[in-house]
Amino acid sequence: DGSSPDCYLETSKAERHVWLMKCPPIVTRAVQSQHLLHPPPFSADGRSIAKVIVAVDPLLPAE
Repeated sequence: DGSSPDCYLETSKAERHVWLMKCPPIVTRAVQSQHLLHPPPFSADGRSIAKVIVAVDPLLPAE
């Protein structure tokens, strides 16, 4: 059925901050298949599937 069991992610001893993102299953499968063919060099554990870049302009008024 494509569902996964409930999982808990321990973050209290993390070496760095991470963002968890939820995406549709079809996107996950597509990204994972590409990841297996071309793993990113920055992923030590082979589990990183995306990189998010957030740009903030401090001179713009807050919305």
